[in-house]
Amino acid sequence: MVSTRHDVFLMVALHNSFSKASHALYISQPAISRHIKTLEEYYHTRLFNRTGAHISLTAAGEILLERLTQVKAIQEQTENDIAGISARS
Repeated sequence: MVSTRHDVFLMVALHNSFSKASHALYISQPAISRHIKTLEEYYHTRLFNRTGAHISLTAAGEILLERLTQVKAIQEQTENDIAGISARS
């Protein structure tokens, strides 16, 4: 299961905006920033380039986005497979 922080990262990356991610997730923008800061501290690198009002993914952020997208797809497939087994039982 992907962590809440990783879900926040995905939403920020999807919207290219801390503010839009905040609205989509119904949590405050400072909370979004804290989640991203915690991930950046965990990975010891910046995940977003911040230039004025614009953000973009760094190379590390691109890698994390790619991997999390794969993990989310695997998670969804696993849930579907297990639900299929449960439905036949």
